[in-house]
Order: sequence, then C-alpha cells, then structure tokens
Amino acid sequence: MNRFRTICISQPISAYLDRRAFHWASPPRETRLDLLEVYPDRIELKAKLDHTSLIDYFSNLQEQDAEKHDNPQPLRLFFIDELNFVDPFHLNREPNLELNTTGYWMRQRFGVSPLFFSLIISPNYVVKAGNASLMRMEHGKCVEVDGLYRISSDLFAGDITHVWFSHSLIGSRSSTYVIHGCPHRAKDLILAFTHEKTIPMVLRPLAIDTFLCEYAVHTWCQDIILPRDRLVFYEKQSILGFSPEQTAGAVEELHALSNDLHIIQEELTDVQDRIQYLCGIYQRIMQSSSQTDDPAILDSLEYLSSKSSKMRRWAKNYAERTGIRINLIYNLATQLDSRTNLEIARLSSRIAVSTQQDSSSMITMAAVTMFFLPGTFVSALFSMVFFDTQANGNGSESLLVGSQWWLFPAITIPITILVFVIWLGWRRYRNRMDSVALGTSQLGAFVKPVPIPRQNFRRGYHNPNLISS
Repeated sequence: MNRFRTICISQPISAYLDRRAFHWASPPRETRLDLLEVYPDRIELKAKLDHTSLIDYFSNLQEQDAEKHDNPQPLRLFFIDELNFVDPFHLNREPNLELNTTGYWMRQRFGVSPLFFSLIISPNYVVKAGNASLMRMEHGKCVEVDGLYRISSDLFAGDITHVWFSHSLIGSRSSTYVIHGCPHRAKDLILAFTHEKTIPMVLRPLAIDTFLCEYAVHTWCQDIILPRDRLVFYEKQSILGFSPEQTAGAVEELHALSNDLHIIQEELTDVQDRIQYLCGIYQRIMQSSSQTDDPAILDSLEYLSSKSSKMRRWAKNYAERTGIRINLIYNLATQLDSRTNLEIARLSSRIAVSTQQDSSSMITMAAVTMFFLPGTFVSALFSMVFFDTQANGNGSESLLVGSQWWLFPAITIPITILVFVIWLGWRRYRNRMDSVALGTSQLGAFVKPVPIPRQNFRRGYHNPNLISS
C-alpha cells in the first residue's frame, strides 16, 4: 500500500527554511542497513543491505506474496547505519533529486514521515525533538498508528537513536520499525531475544520499543555509578589535608561531576517522557483495535518509568550533594584564608611596634648627631691647613687664610653633588627591583580577562594532583 503524507507550512516559515537549507546540507550517503523480519513461524535476517539489494529483495518478496494470498505480513525492523536520502529542505527546489533514493522508496512503500529524515541529519546539539504520533483513518475507522521519537543513551558515547514505527490495526496487524543509530548492544539484545520460542512475545505491540527503553534506562543508571563513586570518595576525604593544588583540582572535578549529573538527570526525564508517550500509544492501539489487551507490555513500561523516576531522583540527590561538597570546600578555604589574614595582621602589628621602636631609636641618634654636627663641622673646618693663627706684636692673635682656600669648595661641592646623584640612581633602581619582586609592575595584566582552557573530565574523574583512592 503506497502512502504519502505532506505537511503544509506557512509561506514565511517555508521561506525561512529555504534560507537555512545550506546549513543542513549533507553529503550523499550510501545505504547500509540490516533487515530483521519476524513471521509467526520463522525469523529472517538480512545483513549489510545496500539500496540495490534492498529493492531487489522486496521485489522478489512482492512476487511471492502475489502467489501466496494468505501470506501473513511480518514485523519488520530496519536497523539503519547509513541511509541514502535527500535533505527535506531541498525538496522544494529540486523534487526529482530523491526519486532513486532509499528514503523516497521507504516513504512510498511504508509511509515513513519526512520529519523522520530531517531528525536524522539534525546535529546532536540541536534542541531535542519531541514525540509525534499520527492515526490513519479510512471510512471513519482508525486503520494504522504511526509515530516517531528520539531516545538517547550513554553519556560518554553520546548514542542518539531515532525511531519511526507503524502499527497496522487491520488484517494481519503488521508492524514496521525504522531505527537509525541503534546502539550495537541494544541491537544485539533484540537479536538475542528474537528466536522461535519468543516469536509471540516479540510480535506484541511496542515490544521493540520496550527493549529500546530498557536499554536506555539501564545505560543511564550505569552512567551514574562513576560520578557517584567519585562523589563518595570526596565525601570521605578530609578537605583540610589537601594542598592548594589538590583543592583546586577537587573543585574542578566536582564541577565536572555536577555537570554530568545534571545531564543524566535531564536525560532520565526525557526517557521517562518517552515511556509515558509509549504508554499512551499502547492504550490508543488497544482502544482502536480488536486485539486482546496484554498487560505485560504496559506493566513493563510502567516498571521502566518507575525505575527511571527513581534514578532521576538519585541523580538529583547526587548533584545536590556535589554542590554541598563544593560549598564546603569554599567555606573551609575562606576560613583558612581568614585565619591566615588574622595571623598576618598580628605579625604586621608586631612589625609595626618593632618599627616604631627602631624609629624612636633612630630619632634619638639623629637628634644627638644634629646636636654635635655644627661643632664638628666648625672644628673640622678650622683644623684645615687653609686656616692658621699668628701672634701680633701687641700680644694679640689674628686668623690667617691661605691663598688656596678655594680648593676646598671647588672639590667638595662636585663630590657632594656626585654622591647625591649616585644615591638617587641607586634608589630608583632599588624601587624598580622591589616593584618587580612584589608584582606591582604587572598589575595591569590582572585587569584583562584571561581565557581559561577547558578540560574534559568525562572519561574518568581521576586527577593526578589529587590524593589517590
């Protein structure tokens, strides 16, 4: 049955998408996928299919179905590694580009929504996609339920899985899944569980979705273990015994832990939303079909929802405890700095008292020097050879000044000036050296913002500067 759906977009939005099309352009892809078909009596797995082999296989299958009118339709799972399709943003410009692509064939054969292909080429950092569900009506009766969603798993690997599904509610009630980016372990889990004895369980509605949700919840629960162990390690350590380098490393690692725990918490919230969405799809399928309600799938989904909710609460608890530990380190560092400042203040007070005592002694010495300095200068001046006394005939004495007395000021004044020049030069040199030693000459460098290199602590939180556990 050929089915083709289009979504009408208003002209302004369409024009915006045309302008943004070059940002989403992707290189040509070669189709590479695995096909798993589960019939009521057998299981068939076709691995490493490209576009040509996929078309040939379904052409032969269509001929076999024409010969066997009662051949039941299977559960089909397309595990896509790479898919040949055209970016939906380019279809308005060149609609003939996709005629020979696997994406176009899937749209014509199974009715895969173009929205699914646009999600595949969306970068992982784009805002996460929501859930979508469509009901196909014929003669006022629901005959098919389609939907798509995106589910993530594994913080470190960054696995993003896009799922499109279609459940028929009439006839043989076949189901089709197109799964892009399925983690290898989740795929191996589905293949390992799918064998002849478990065919009835696999054919139940939303059984495949339950496997994917179980893997996602299990993986996120495993990702909590490493941050939790490192957090408990720091909670058991005495921060007072850390060196400044170890304290800085601990704060940086705890910030990385907090960041990862917040991501895990939100990812678990997304997984829980997907599970609630699947519960709604399951109830819609049961209400719109004549199938007997099997509570096993719904019970499994409710269990996974409860588990994800519990682990999300614990992730929130670990994130809050990480913040408490960071605040404790800051508070202890602040107290230690305050204690150091008090010791510095006490020492400064003692130095000030000692300096004051030394200043008093220097003032006393300077006063004594000033008291004797005039007499010393006069006695030294008159003791030079330029001055002499001579007795007169009347018995009095007179002071004689030598003819070379000008040598004294001529030599003394230049030497005095030279001494002061040398002293001023030495003083400036010492001030410059002291400013370099104290760091005041580069004070302006601290005003400019300095870029801080980012470090990744995701792949293990051990820091070589920290105390090993």
